[in-house]
Amino acid sequence: MFDWRAILGTSWLWLRAWYLRPLLLVPGVVISLLAHLYVMLAPEPERDAKYSKLSISDEWPLSWYLLRPPAEYYERAEPEALEET
Repeated sequence: MFDWRAILGTSWLWLRAWYLRPLLLVPGVVISLLAHLYVMLAPEPERDAKYSKLSISDEWPLSWYLLRPPAEYYERAEPEALEET
């Protein structure tokens, strides 16, 4: 079983501590690659679960935002902007 906390933890650190990015680059890519290989090779009866795990491993530096989107994501568009389009 793959531990997804490693991907999410390095992604969280990548977004919060910009000064650690050089140190996180190599381990993050390696962990993301291993997670991608695990998802591709492990049998998964549900396709939706497999695709969500693939998206987490494929979007590594920003994978934290897939599970916990920022507050700006939920803000509605201004009504004036909707009328113009």
